Amino acid sequence: AQASGGDGGWAQLTAALPADERADAVLTLVRDTVAGVLGHADATALDPRRAFNETGFDSLAGVELRNRLNTATGIRLPATVVFDHPSPQALAEHLLTLVGPAPEVSAPAPVVRAADRDEPIAIVGMACRYPGGV
Repeated sequence: AQASGGDGGWAQLTAALPADERADAVLTLVRDTVAGVLGHADATALDPRRAFNETGFDSLAGVELRNRLNTATGIRLPATVVFDHPSPQALAEHLLTLVGPAPEVSAPAPVVRAADRDEPIAIVGMACRYPGGV
């Protein structure tokens, strides 16, 4: 699978989401697209772990799903994607790998505050010398 010549907007938007939201967003896209191909009004009624061939998919429906996902995502998927990843869950997981890892959330930079010039200074120290060079 390759990114198409488009702007890659879906992939960039999805990659910018936190990891837990990314998985949900991709699975929702796959389920909505599967429901559209099958003519179902309610995508949430589809079990994401149920195999495509058990839900009524044939090779033509598989190609239609692939074409719709190509258009929606801008990612060029092979015609065999439904057979290579035989359930909505497996296909969503595959799409997640194509989008790439979630962005690293970096810790905010520490705030450095300059010391006031009028702030009192205390020098604390102690030194001692013992007989015998210790």
